[in-house]
Amino acid sequence: MILQESLSAPWLHAPSLYCPAVPAQDFAERYPEPPARPGVMAVRLAGGLPAWAVTGHAAVQAMLTDPRLVNDMTMVGTLPTGTPHGLPHARYPESFLSTEPQLLARDGAEHRRMRRIVSPYFQATGAGLDEAELEGLTADLVEALAQRPQADLVADLAVPLAAAGVSAVLGLTPERATAVVRATTAAGLAGHPDTPHGRAANQAFVLRVVQIVAAARRTRRDNAARALLTAHDEGRLTGPQTAAMVGLLLVGMVESLTTVIPTAALIAMQRPEVRTALRSGDAARTDAVVEELLRLSAPFHHSAWRMAREPLVLDGTRIAAGDVVVASFLHANLDARRWPQPTEVCPARPTPRGHLSFGHGAHYCLGAARGRTQTRIALTRLFTRLPHLAPAADPAELSWHRGGLRHLHSLPVHTTGPAGRGDVH
Repeated sequence: MILQESLSAPWLHAPSLYCPAVPAQDFAERYPEPPARPGVMAVRLAGGLPAWAVTGHAAVQAMLTDPRLVNDMTMVGTLPTGTPHGLPHARYPESFLSTEPQLLARDGAEHRRMRRIVSPYFQATGAGLDEAELEGLTADLVEALAQRPQADLVADLAVPLAAAGVSAVLGLTPERATAVVRATTAAGLAGHPDTPHGRAANQAFVLRVVQIVAAARRTRRDNAARALLTAHDEGRLTGPQTAAMVGLLLVGMVESLTTVIPTAALIAMQRPEVRTALRSGDAARTDAVVEELLRLSAPFHHSAWRMAREPLVLDGTRIAAGDVVVASFLHANLDARRWPQPTEVCPARPTPRGHLSFGHGAHYCLGAARGRTQTRIALTRLFTRLPHLAPAADPAELSWHRGGLRHLHSLPVHTTGPAGRGDVH
């Protein structure tokens, strides 16, 4: 545990890094505005971890490709005495993403080697649901929503879609995939891993990972879990690396989809022009709107921890060797120098795919292409079938997870709109 009195300036009064980019009418009043002059801020991450957050769009791109900053803490060497975060011995809610032996916590050749094992399963031609299957599954889920006056877009749409992806990529039965999704979400929202609740949630998550590896042992079907197990059997991965890689795939597939789709739908429900564009049938217009929604719906507040291998200056701020630095994806996506009127959905922007919701550089999201496709299909199907979809709760009162994830705990909706209007086909 890091004691308050052991923290040096500038972290004594540093704010938590939290900035949900949901441009509701009361955005300016309820949520932190993007910095007027994006730069590098002293912040506290989940669990109180002292860190530096890079907030400008161009600065984040530069930081994520800077060789002086590494995801792999073992490349830093012996950390200076008295580092404010207490790593590598201290534990924080997001430690898994930066300390376990998986590709997000590795750099260079080791990262590329681990990534190659699973990357085929996130390509268009890889194992898993193809676009036609995604269309059919999503249509069925949305039709089920249409038969009910109220629903929850997290539990009734995002979770089943995430479970279908997990089932296809990791070779699980639908029932087991659903249980895995719920365990993954619970672990991500559990808070500090050393609390009783955190320990229980993480133990349940680890048990699911072990079950996935065991299921892969019993089958010869081609899937990502089987590929990881084969790499283990051939001596290319250790046991801990195999388990950590399965865990990382779960976090990436589950947390991103169960966050992006409800968050983007919430924005669209509050903006009639966005709903109209999503059901317009104009592919180019729809794709541009989806990119804007992705920009405003980044699934993670910030990148995995990066550590300074040496003293350096980032965007005018001095960083000491051993300091933790993160990219604030939300702030970068709201940088007015890159995105004029940053909280608006503007499909006419010249480079709609320039946002950082999928990261940047060597650690760019493996599932970006799949995520774009799933988000587009889910949103177009949803608002074509249910054009009067409306929140069933005050958006200002919705409950958000305040850690590294941007998770909406639930998103209750009226499927026929607040006035009970019928569907329009």
